[in-house]
Amino acid sequence: MLICMRKTFTLGLLIANILFSPTISAADFTVTSTADSGPGTLRQAILDADANGSGQDNIYFNITAYPAMIILNTSLTVNTPVVIDGYSQPGAVEAPINSRQLIIGLNFNGFNSGSSATDGLIITTGNITIRGIAIYRANRGIVINGTAGTGGAVRIQGCTIGLSETNQTSIEDPNTGEFFGTRNTGNGVEFLQTSSGFAIPRVFLGVDGDGTNDANEGNLISNNGGDGVFLQVSDYNVIAGNFIGTTATGAQPTYTGTNNTGITLNGNYTGDGAANNRIGTNGDGVSDNVEGNLISGNRFNGIVLQSRGSNNVIAGNTIGLSLSGGANANGRIGGSPTVTPTFLTQGNGILLNNVSGNTIGVTPGTGVAAQRNYISANLYNGITLYSTVAGGNGEVQNNTIMGNSIGVNSANADRGNQNWGIFLSNSAAGFTVNSNFIGSNDDGTGDALEGNIIAYNQRDGIGLLENVANTAYDNRISRNSMFGNQRPGAGTQGFGLGINLMTSITDGTTLNNPSGVGPNFLTNYPVTTLFGVDPTAQKIRVTGTCPSGTYVQYYTASSDANQDNANFNEGQTYLFGRFEGGLDDENPADGVYTFTLTFAQLAAAIGVGESVVALSHTSESGISNTSEFSQRSNTSLALLPVQFVTFKAELQNDKVLVSWSTASEQNSSHYDVERSSNGTDFNRIGSVKAQGNSNSLVNYSFVDANPVAGISYYRLRQVDLDNRYVYTKTAVVRNESRSRAFSVWPNPVIDNVNITLTSDRSQNLSLRVVDLNGRVVRSQVVNVQKGMNQVTLNVNSLNKGLYVVQLIGENLNYKDKLIKQ
Repeated sequence: MLICMRKTFTLGLLIANILFSPTISAADFTVTSTADSGPGTLRQAILDADANGSGQDNIYFNITAYPAMIILNTSLTVNTPVVIDGYSQPGAVEAPINSRQLIIGLNFNGFNSGSSATDGLIITTGNITIRGIAIYRANRGIVINGTAGTGGAVRIQGCTIGLSETNQTSIEDPNTGEFFGTRNTGNGVEFLQTSSGFAIPRVFLGVDGDGTNDANEGNLISNNGGDGVFLQVSDYNVIAGNFIGTTATGAQPTYTGTNNTGITLNGNYTGDGAANNRIGTNGDGVSDNVEGNLISGNRFNGIVLQSRGSNNVIAGNTIGLSLSGGANANGRIGGSPTVTPTFLTQGNGILLNNVSGNTIGVTPGTGVAAQRNYISANLYNGITLYSTVAGGNGEVQNNTIMGNSIGVNSANADRGNQNWGIFLSNSAAGFTVNSNFIGSNDDGTGDALEGNIIAYNQRDGIGLLENVANTAYDNRISRNSMFGNQRPGAGTQGFGLGINLMTSITDGTTLNNPSGVGPNFLTNYPVTTLFGVDPTAQKIRVTGTCPSGTYVQYYTASSDANQDNANFNEGQTYLFGRFEGGLDDENPADGVYTFTLTFAQLAAAIGVGESVVALSHTSESGISNTSEFSQRSNTSLALLPVQFVTFKAELQNDKVLVSWSTASEQNSSHYDVERSSNGTDFNRIGSVKAQGNSNSLVNYSFVDANPVAGISYYRLRQVDLDNRYVYTKTAVVRNESRSRAFSVWPNPVIDNVNITLTSDRSQNLSLRVVDLNGRVVRSQVVNVQKGMNQVTLNVNSLNKGLYVVQLIGENLNYKDKLIKQ
């Protein structure tokens, strides 16, 4: 009873406090003095806002001095929800970076000589907005404490950090006439380690993307002694719409005291790194055009992600160019001209060092064109992926680089990076660079947008250097447009290759090498034996050789031959990709392919006399080793004499009826009907005279009166009048009336399928289940004995659909369709 009475009394007291206590609401405070402390000062206004205790207060400015430079001797800590609005000062003009006018400046070292020992603004909580203010002569200009963002986002918008309120690099002491530099001696903005619990943006440095006033929210962050922006194990932040390293007009600074690196996302090797941060746009259709950062003119690198950072997005930025997409007199502003870059670690547009799972450019599968980064005119590489730590702390893997322009501006004009467009490497044994995507993952979703433009870089488009065998592998390079990459001089300055797989820096073109030792295991590229174009039939026919099970991609060749071998070019425009041994492959031989495609199946047009090159991948989609580009092949006029409509073979009354129809024929002589018992070795069993020339539907048939027992394969060899010939696809017939040498049952199947076969000897067979895209979804080796055998295979995990079951041995090749329910 006593406990119940105590609870009732406490509740009543709480209600009374709510009903009768005075309400504390947000308040407005006005700064009228440029002094450090006392009535009317900014410091006092922050103290008064803190004492107010509730709501988000507003601090306005009405200072009579111009410019209104506030001299501060110690840091200003903002630990209460507040808006500090520098644009409220009379005369200030809120506008985009290159046309705004700031009046309020915070000078954190006064006119003292020497390095500043004090930080500038220190932000420790959430619901804070700082706007329209210049911050300079501090150690670190703004410090975002680990608890900042608690209860609501922090916004730093429309500010200048490292320059004066008039965008000058030096200011005059009004008492002595002496000039002092405006730089912050440390980082312009530093984010300290984030407290746990953040899952939405906690800090917006620049544009917040809410559709209101976004064009005016970017910051100018230049002339800092450290990095422009530095994140130390800090998560869920947005850095968007800022100029970092340039002047207010977006041009190269004439001063040499700009930032070291534009933006650094730093982690540690104890299991934590900067994660889930966005640099640039999210591509949501709201203010995408103003969310990208301009990051140029910094001394070392544009952006660095290092030490276990993951799930960070860099999208829609311009890195290395001026605002207009131009450059200085030598065509490049990607770093300070007084600095000589250090190999791999300086002068890069973007450096990924020991990080995994980050996105540069278009989001895989769902991205939009606004996420394209322009990464050009940098003093070393456009993008570098570098592993320097062994084991789980140092992998560089599962990063996606998609839909970017590397080496050009928005008009696709030459703004090449001074070494490689993209460079991947490791420093020693155990340091792996693997499973990264450069271009499309070819998963069928958004593939056309995922390819990069990589052009005019002074070494190669992509360099993959493996310092220790088999430590750089499974890097997929697909659907990129590469052209104009070439060395500026002789020696080791590059070879103008689109893709260069290197075991030493002096490697050039890698010819077909079966050893498989080297970056991407030196995957062998295909050899094209024919690329025929038929303008009349609107088709192409391609034949070639490659390792069995290879996914082959064709591109139009660039007009510039590389410097290492004049027979090789870069792949400029993606045409198509097909799987050797897949359903589109008309050639049954392993390692040999024949594809016939309509013009409509090509991603771009191709004409007679143009040149093509090809790539090979070890899988159709996903992670895959990718080759260099193959030797150039010229397309030829190859009139396809027959346009087939149908071709099939069917068992009817113990006989096989082979039938086909054509829509058009040109100079066609006859059709040889061929049969095989193993799908590889075919023999002619009859011939049918062709119509010759026709532009209307013609039907043909042939009866095989003595078909073989079990599975048999039929195809046509169409022969022209000048003895040129082509093959049709293969049709499969099961002659169960004579024997059951091979059968798949039950069919359709839900879980377990039985495979019955007859073998004339004991042997090991390769059992494969292949989907309609030619991908092997099941593979195993089975041992069979002479005579009848039965194998049971569980297919419960397969998706519903049509598959082909294959059993391949020394003297047999069985195939049958399988329907998975």
